[in-house]
Amino acid sequence: MMEKISVRLTKLLLKKNYIKESDRHIYQYGIQMMLETGFSFITSVIICFLWGKIIEGILFFAVFIPLRSFLGGFHLKSYGACYLFSCFTFILILGLSCMAPPAYVSWSILCLSQAEIIRGAHKEKLRNEEGKHFYPKICLIALFIVIAAVVLSVSGDLSKLFLIADTCLLAALSKLSEKISRC
Repeated sequence: MMEKISVRLTKLLLKKNYIKESDRHIYQYGIQMMLETGFSFITSVIICFLWGKIIEGILFFAVFIPLRSFLGGFHLKSYGACYLFSCFTFILILGLSCMAPPAYVSWSILCLSQAEIIRGAHKEKLRNEEGKHFYPKICLIALFIVIAAVVLSVSGDLSKLFLIADTCLLAALSKLSEKISRC
């Protein structure tokens, strides 16, 4: 659906001479990514508002986006499938954030997830376009996550600590799923 809309919008831009034919595919891809990302973002905001979990949603994305950006992870074949699965996992993580298990449960999940994330990033030698390793950035992100977890532990906010732990687990499982799907 988003692809069809982006094709139509690109044709309109061409017709109005706002873009060149040689740039058609670049604009079409950019418009499609903007639509897909925007639709997913708006859906996430609506979910957070409906559940009254704005802070939890912000915390989820503050942890998940940096991890997923540098780690990568499992990708479904179509935007529709990805959208539905993303909504499901987001609702699941927000739903789990209602729970406040003992701190050792969250810390166990967090430590195992972070260890897998860091091990996987080091082992794969992930690099950017310039050939620089992502590993130092992933370690820095992991450090910030641990600092946030310590603050939440000290303040006694066990439900948000559990949310961070579950979000890291989701990122780690996504990366493991990606590795398995390549086999």
